[in-house]
Amino acid sequence: MASKIVWTNRATDDLYSVYDTLSAFSDTRAETVTEEIINNIHQLERFPRMGRIVPELNIESIRELLIHRYRVVYSITDATQIQILAVRHSSRPLAAI
Repeated sequence: MASKIVWTNRATDDLYSVYDTLSAFSDTRAETVTEEIINNIHQLERFPRMGRIVPELNIESIRELLIHRYRVVYSITDATQIQILAVRHSSRPLAAI
């Protein structure tokens, strides 16, 4: 059974911020990176544990995907739902989630 992906407002804002930052240099790059992030997130529907456990937290249910230089942090809330918590550049500290 596939899990449902739910985006938090923070994660949605983060993704828009990624796009805006990259588009200042290249619209093509901004589109490519954000599309790759979204496509990788869609894979979580079938493979929710494909990401690694977030090292700073060490909680089994909070994981991350590393895509380009971005960390997509998500929570496996139950067998049917995955919550996208944040999309952060890897050079930025991971704020409290």
